[in-house]
This record gives sequence, structure tokens and C-alpha cells, in this order.
Amino acid sequence: LQTKLNLIFSCQRIQIRVIDGIPEHTLNAVITSEFEAAAKDALHSSYDDATRTLNLSRFHAKPELGVHFCPLYVDKFLVGVLRLISKETPQVSKIVLSDNYLCSLKPFSEIPNGLLAGLDCLDISSNKIGDLRDLQHLANLKLKSLIVQGNGVANLKNDILAILPQLQNLQGCRQSQNKENVSMGRPKLKLFGSAVPENFVNNFIKDFYQFFDHPDQRSQLEQRYHELATFSLSVPDSMKHVLAYRLYNRNCKTPQSAFARSAKLQVGPKAVVHALGRLPKMETYLQGVNVDGQMSTAHVRIFTITGRFMEYSSTGRDLRNFQRSFVLELQESSSVWVIKNDMLCIIPLIEGKSVERNIKALSESQVDSGLEMAAQMEKMNIKMATPPLISTIPK
Repeated sequence: LQTKLNLIFSCQRIQIRVIDGIPEHTLNAVITSEFEAAAKDALHSSYDDATRTLNLSRFHAKPELGVHFCPLYVDKFLVGVLRLISKETPQVSKIVLSDNYLCSLKPFSEIPNGLLAGLDCLDISSNKIGDLRDLQHLANLKLKSLIVQGNGVANLKNDILAILPQLQNLQGCRQSQNKENVSMGRPKLKLFGSAVPENFVNNFIKDFYQFFDHPDQRSQLEQRYHELATFSLSVPDSMKHVLAYRLYNRNCKTPQSAFARSAKLQVGPKAVVHALGRLPKMETYLQGVNVDGQMSTAHVRIFTITGRFMEYSSTGRDLRNFQRSFVLELQESSSVWVIKNDMLCIIPLIEGKSVERNIKALSESQVDSGLEMAAQMEKMNIKMATPPLISTIPK
């Protein structure tokens, strides 16, 4: 909105009237063929064939939607998306609709019977469903599992089952029984110090970057990420000309809403690898990277690598600095270490002239501040003690 709003500086009082509800331009938005094509792309990128799961969490923030705004809390948009689901992914067995500000489930009742016949699990967590009667709109679905935590319908399990008696698994509702509080001890941490973690990190870096540095091979990294893995990217605003950086940048100093920033966090191996695949080609100078190990236990290892890479984008080649932190977790079932968290920070190189200008400006600022302070102290008749001379200690 910064390019569309003008700030008014005035001594007069300005009255602002806020109308409750959804903006008219959103309610009256026309679903065009371009919009529908973008929504289809977003659906396909969010679908996992292996598990038949469609993850539509924070759907409005999907990169494939581009300039199209698709808020699922508006009934006609959710109805349209549900109809697209029945056409594009008819075999879907689980739909995740978390974090979409849903206020009503009425669109589900507008879908003809049989269109979502294979759907047996629905995740509506972290929305705004406040009326228990809203669950009646799900009665025509053959659901076996329902996830409702983070909504106003935090009622007793029996009340929900009275509306949806076919449910076999219900998560997120209040339970009547008291739960025993179990105190959890703090884990004992062990810093990287032995040769084993050092070799572990070196082998990991070599294995990871042989795929990451080649965009056409990044898809092979999917099996190296945890099922709940997260990927976070942070770049300065000066690098927004690179499309992938602009799509996934979560830097707190860039002008964007907290909701948009949260939506750019990639969760799950498919979403993570999809984001990695959009990043430009990079050639990492592995011989010059620095490694800082923060923690090593029997099940968790955390370390940070710092170095440089050559970036190849539509604007040409650029040398970048980067810092990347990994949190790895041991899968006991397979004795394989997988990536639980991947945090990448990229910054441009600072040119020598720019550094000199900054140092000169900083020095001048410090000198000016010192002279100003001395003048003020002289006016106040405050005398500074002369520092003692420090003699050289003979060898």
C-alpha cells in the first residue's frame, strides 16, 4: 500500500470510520479464466500424490496465485476452490485448510454429494469457526478424522460427535477429564568438540550442496527433509529484483505484514523443495566456508555455516555472502539424520568504497559527538581526568 497511499500531515483532526465486514471489491470480485488457471497451478503445487493430501494452508499466499487474491474466508472463493479440487484432484483423501481465517463451513454444503467422496480427513485448525452448528455443513462428507484446534468450537468431544457421529478421530476439542501435568527436564546439551561431529558436518555439507548447487537436482533433497521441516529465507530489500527472493523473503526489516511474513515460511518437505527449486543457480565455495556447531546430542544436531556463493540470475552473476543454519534430527526408525529446520540468510557483498564511506561517516559522527560533549562539559565546569600513561611491559 505504500505506493498507493499518501500521508497527510495536518493539525486538524481527521475522523476515520471503519465499516465492519468484508470489503465490497472482494465480495464482488469476478472469477476470471486467468484467476482459475492460477488457482489450478496453486492446487497442483500443493498436492501430494503419495499421501493424497492437499495442503491449502494460507492459500491466499501461494506464490502461484501471483496478483490474484483468493481469500477462502469468502464463501464464493471457497466454493470455487472446492469445485476445482473435485475436478483437478478427485482422489484427495485429506485437505488442510488451516490459517485461512475461515468463519463459516457453509461452502461444503453447496458441494453436490459424491464430488469429494474420497475425503476422509479435514484439517480446519487455526481458523475462526465459532459456532458448533457450523459443523453441520460437513454432515454430507464421509469424514473419519477432523482437526479443529485453534477455533472457537472448542467444545466437548461428545457434542461434536453428536453432529458428526461417523468421526473416528477428533483432534483439538476440550476434554472433560483432567490431564496429569508432567514436568519435562531440560535436555543436556553438548557442544561440538569431538572429531565425530566435525566429520559429520563436513560430510553433510558435501552431500547437501552437490544437489543444492544444481537447480535441476534439488528435488532429490526432498528425502533429506523431515516430514515437518521448515525453510526460512531472509534477504535485504535491495535484492528483491530476484523473483524467488521476493516470493519467500521473511526479513523482518522489509515492509510486509506479519501475516504475509508468516505465510512465506515453508512447511513440509514438498513445500521446502519447491521453494528451493525456485532459487537461482548457486555455486557455493565450499573450501572457504566456516562452520559453527551449536549443539550435539544423541538425537539433535545444530550448526551454522557461513561463506560465499556465485549467484546466476536473469540480471547476470553476483557474488553473495550467506549464512545458513541447520537443525538435524535423528530418525530412530531408520537411523537417518534429516533436516528439521533450514534457515538461509543471503546478503550482497559490501563494496570497498561503500565501506570507506560508512567508516568515514561513522568517524565524523563520533568526532562531532565528542566535541559537542566536551563543549557541554566545559560550560558545566566539569574537568576530565587525564588518563594514566601505560608503560610497556618488558619481555
